[in-house]
Amino acid sequence: MKVIAENKIVFDLWFERAYSYRAETELHIGVYETKADAKAAIKRLKTKPGFCEFPEGFSIYERKLGMTGWQYGFITKFEPRIAADYRSVPFDLPAFEEFLAPDEPAANDP
Repeated sequence: MKVIAENKIVFDLWFERAYSYRAETELHIGVYETKADAKAAIKRLKTKPGFCEFPEGFSIYERKLGMTGWQYGFITKFEPRIAADYRSVPFDLPAFEEFLAPDEPAANDP
């Protein structure tokens, strides 16, 4: 078994694409030991369907192993999809207290 050094930096690869007419695409591709490994994964994937039409959607983020990234929880809100559509579409938001309306409980409230 390989021992991982404390505070080791790894490279977190994502594919992200925003749209004006639908929810954005966020695909977690993988975590790599080196930036070169992450770039090699991009090279392998950018010929695949979807990726080849939007190759600039790849992002590599440096992350420290053993660190919790998101620590705030989340809340679900509903937003009308379009004016002609009476249904609501749920989406998640960070549970920062400044995002909550005064009558909404925080994520950790009963």
